[in-house]
Amino acid sequence: MNRSTSDVEKLLSGIDSHKLPQAYDAWKNQPYVEKRLEGMTTEQRARLGQLWKEKQRLDPEMPNRKEFFCLLYNSGFKNPEAEKLRREFVSLNQFQESWSTAIKAGNGGFQKFELYDLSNDPNQRTDIAAQHPELVARLKKQLQDIYASVLADAPTWGSGASTPPNGLEKLLAEIDTYKLPQAYNPSNHQPYVDKRMEGMTTKQRARLGHLWKEKQRLDPKMPNRGRSFIRILEFTAKE
Repeated sequence: MNRSTSDVEKLLSGIDSHKLPQAYDAWKNQPYVEKRLEGMTTEQRARLGQLWKEKQRLDPEMPNRKEFFCLLYNSGFKNPEAEKLRREFVSLNQFQESWSTAIKAGNGGFQKFELYDLSNDPNQRTDIAAQHPELVARLKKQLQDIYASVLADAPTWGSGASTPPNGLEKLLAEIDTYKLPQAYNPSNHQPYVDKRMEGMTTKQRARLGHLWKEKQRLDPKMPNRGRSFIRILEFTAKE
């Protein structure tokens, strides 16, 4: 069925107002899409492709998943309830150093091991672990060795944690007053970080990690984690 550009635009505008299906889970976007596509006819798939191309042409600045997450991590909302939900989202979707005590106590670790042939099964639907026990055992040992090594280096926050020297606390407070670099764009946070870190020495990276961990411990409710990290990143990159 042919439609004029204005008709397609109106149609897409109406589609944007539709509610998402209850069965849809944003964390499992690709499996949901694949399952829905399996039941569609060739004509329906062609129609989907046409509408999606038009949507991208008419609304090129619509936020994708990566950009949306970046905004959530590096921006804030004026609405108190929305800001509360944003902080809960961020807290639940990033590793908290305070968890290391519980993990070291034996509450973490790996409970199930699976093996997939990614060259022939990229969607990881057929577990072939039982067919290759020796390979699974070797990979399992490598994984557990890495896990043990990481935990050995993990700090332990909570009771008994030492208070950082006053000089370090003052330094972090001073860094918070620095202006953000003009080249930094919050919507392009990760690429900027990656590029800056490429030119840093091992010593500078270690210094960055140390200062950032202390910043999180001293100010766990900092209003904008992304900008705080960038200020510390710029400071260490110039040391």
